[in-house]
Amino acid sequence: MVRKLLTTVTFDGYCHKESDMTRPTSTLGAISLVLLIIGGLNWGLVGLADFDLVAAIFGEGSLLSRIVYILVGLAAIVAAVLFPRLIRVAPAHA
Repeated sequence: MVRKLLTTVTFDGYCHKESDMTRPTSTLGAISLVLLIIGGLNWGLVGLADFDLVAAIFGEGSLLSRIVYILVGLAAIVAAVLFPRLIRVAPAHA
């Protein structure tokens, strides 16, 4: 019986064999994804509960808060640039 390989699309946008899932994504892509998750959760809290978690942790208008907001914005730019790669599927592996 021939076992069919399961594939999945990873953050780098390519289909990989299941065994390839242990490989790390690009560092820039991984950092961008984490920052986008932080930013998304923060905006969700702002919308749902009028609570800015970043400002609560680092202080409203503080330098650290501004740095976090800038990093989240830069992560969004990186994600926008990488978006075409995210939706592309690589040829099947041999």
